[in-house]
Amino acid sequence: MKSISATITPIINTLSDAGSFLLLVEFSTPNSPTSFYVRNNENITYTYNGETYNRIGMEFGEIVETLQGDLPSFTLRISNASRTFANRMELYNGILGYIVTIKVVHSLHLDLAPELTYVFEILEAEQNDQWVTFTLGIPNPLTKRFPRDRHVPSLCRFVFKGAYCQYAGSASTCNHTLTQCRSYANSIHFGGSPGIAEDVYGG
Repeated sequence: MKSISATITPIINTLSDAGSFLLLVEFSTPNSPTSFYVRNNENITYTYNGETYNRIGMEFGEIVETLQGDLPSFTLRISNASRTFANRMELYNGILGYIVTIKVVHSLHLDLAPELTYVFEILEAEQNDQWVTFTLGIPNPLTKRFPRDRHVPSLCRFVFKGAYCQYAGSASTCNHTLTQCRSYANSIHFGGSPGIAEDVYGG
């Protein structure tokens, strides 16, 4: 368990305090800068990392646990008045699987590292005119592919003209075979494993 810093411990033990604990929420989504939000009535600059966190209405639900062995989850509701998440959700499949980081800091000590930091995955997302509701939890290892990559002798697994393919020629299609890759003079980036013969492993 993470211990509270020596600076903050006396504040917790006092009956009253001029400052308050703030919840910082960071959304990391593809092809977009990380979004920074704070549950507060004004924006803050978190001097520890130099980022400005924008005030926004948010509500946290209770942690849900089941008897079926599901991993615990909870809901985070973010105000949708500005339609901030609408485009991202449409472009990136509801931004499912992407990361939300929640940090707890004290308003009088924004130069200190977060007292608590939690990282969650977006499991579900929906929106209406008022709220975007995210179901957050930890990744379930049983849903992850293992091993991560599938190695096939005769077919390339890379997206044509993608970052791993690196083909920059004039062709507009590819059948993902080594023959095709060689015809494009791009076999050095072939994403298959031609060295694995089918009978090596009894295939």
